[in-house]
Amino acid sequence: MAMMSIIGLTATALGTYSSIANANAQAAQQAAAYQAQAQLSEYNAKIAEQNAKLSEEQASAERRQGYEEMESIRLKGAKAIGAQRAAAGASGAVVDIGSNLDLQLDTAQLSEIDAINAYNTGIDNAYNYEVQAWNARSQAANYRAQAGSYESAASSARSTGRYNAWNAALGGIASFGSTWGSATNWWNY
Repeated sequence: MAMMSIIGLTATALGTYSSIANANAQAAQQAAAYQAQAQLSEYNAKIAEQNAKLSEEQASAERRQGYEEMESIRLKGAKAIGAQRAAAGASGAVVDIGSNLDLQLDTAQLSEIDAINAYNTGIDNAYNYEVQAWNARSQAANYRAQAGSYESAASSARSTGRYNAWNAALGGIASFGSTWGSATNWWNY
């Protein structure tokens, strides 16, 4: 009978140890999986932040390009007016009155319209890149929130693992006590 008791006690102890080890292993595995997800989310957040910076740089470049294009068109318009005045003056016409003046004013007006359109195109393109930057920053914030959730889940998994391990240990102690009591029949003394 004593041998059966020792075998029963040993089996109870091994079962308890196995339950504790299993609870810890499952918790570690879940925590590691959540931690990996958190790291991936942080990595994605960094990529989104970099995309936002690139979009802001592109927006700045578009604004600059629109301004430079506007100035270039104005300069071409001024050159065209100068050429018109030179041609009219070379022919002996008065350049500041009549149809010559009208031609110069029309050229100036069309040149300014083209210049403003070029500038507005640059501003519109810049705005589109700024929206992309805002969206990327929003996406980065979402990834960071997701990473925080995964970190919390990893912590919770570790806590649950410790709780399950303690429960397994307490259950094992109770089972060990019951097996010991049955083996020794201590209540019959």
